[in-house]
Amino acid sequence: MILNTAYLKKHLPQIEDGLLRDDLLGHGLLKTFPAGQTILTDKQYIDYIPLITRGGAKVIHYTNEQKALFLYFLQEGETCTMTLSSCLKRETSRVRAKTITETEIILVPVERIYYYTRHFASWNEFALMSFQAKFDAILRAFEGLAFAPLNGRYNTYEAWPR
Repeated sequence: MILNTAYLKKHLPQIEDGLLRDDLLGHGLLKTFPAGQTILTDKQYIDYIPLITRGGAKVIHYTNEQKALFLYFLQEGETCTMTLSSCLKRETSRVRAKTITETEIILVPVERIYYYTRHFASWNEFALMSFQAKFDAILRAFEGLAFAPLNGRYNTYEAWPR
């Protein structure tokens, strides 16, 4: 695929600001990752923020005892809020992300994210919507653990939303 305005409008329609779109075109890098590829590891320095345009990934946190805690899925039109948070706080990653299917991602350099937060209200709205969506997903998972009958629970770690 070629990263152009039509591609952005199709896969990231919530980014409507033409100047922001133009900047993404000028600085973003469109890459395709095969299914099962680790695209982010914990304790990694973050150079790029991912914007998922096709496919998806699962985001997992590993405890100090190396126990995996599934957090959420990333799908088309989304970004990883844990990565965004680490980027803005200038910390290393606290999560790992692995593609579920072949996945296209626009990689946006971290320095552009700092610029976007200061100059584009539409970027801030996109980021806040992303945080809200992933926070809601985590709350639903905790509600399921706390209140669903034991025999009615399913393994969200393996369940990919379709």
